[in-house]
Parts: sequence; structure tokens; C-alpha cells
Amino acid sequence: MLEQPPKLKDPAFGAYALRYALMWTVAVVAAIGFSRFLNTLLRRGILFELDFPAWLPTYLMVTGFVQLVLGMVAYIALKENRTWHLPFLWITTLLMIASTWGERLFLWVPDQRPTNHTFTIILHLVWLLMVVLYTVKAGKKEPADGPGN
Repeated sequence: MLEQPPKLKDPAFGAYALRYALMWTVAVVAAIGFSRFLNTLLRRGILFELDFPAWLPTYLMVTGFVQLVLGMVAYIALKENRTWHLPFLWITTLLMIASTWGERLFLWVPDQRPTNHTFTIILHLVWLLMVVLYTVKAGKKEPADGPGN
């Protein structure tokens, strides 16, 4: 069944809007993971010709597949509002941020490192802020109708 969105003035609208924004972010994580996995699979021969390390295609395929799976599971959990969607959203968010910074700082040699650290930091802080706000809003219990007897 389709979920009825709350009215704009309803207090639950903020959590609803954040949930759908976070669904988009984890969908992007899944799409990037799929792209990384598929492109590495299709072009792994080129990586060997360019004299990259032998382990790099395997690493890129594994991390791309992990990103794809985490992003899709988080998307489905958020979409269906599963009971475990909050912990899994946190796991996905923190793992993606950690893997991004691990690659940026330790994996790529200085010539290959991206230079847009400021943009990435801002993007990750906004993503974390959205997850924190959603966790706070989703954690609040909705008021029960009636006296609660």
C-alpha cells in the first residue's frame, strides 16, 4: 500500500521529508557502487595495461559491490520503514564516509588524490546532519489518540 504523506503543517512532515531525502542519498550510494563495480568489471584489462597494481581491480569491484548492497538495503529499509532502518542507515553512512576518506588519504598516491576536500567535507557533514535530524525526529513517539487507557 502507498503511504499517505503528512500535511505540510503536520509535525511529522519533517521526518517524512528527511526520510525521502535520505532515500535519495542511499540510492546515489547504490548507483555509484554499481557504476564502480560494472566499470571495473568491464575495463579491468585497461587497469593492467596502465600499470596499476594487480590488486586494484579486485579492490574496486569488491568495494563497488559492497556500496551497491549497502545502498540498496538501506534504501529498501527506509522505503518500507523497517524497524532496523535507523541502525542500518547509520552503518551505511559511516562506512561510506570512512571508505571515502580512507581512499582519499591512504590509498591513492598524491598525484591521484582529489583536491576538492572542502566540498567533500561539507557534503559529508550535511549527510551526517540529515541522518542525525532524522534519527531525532523518527525517535520521537507520535502522540496517542485518546486518553491512553
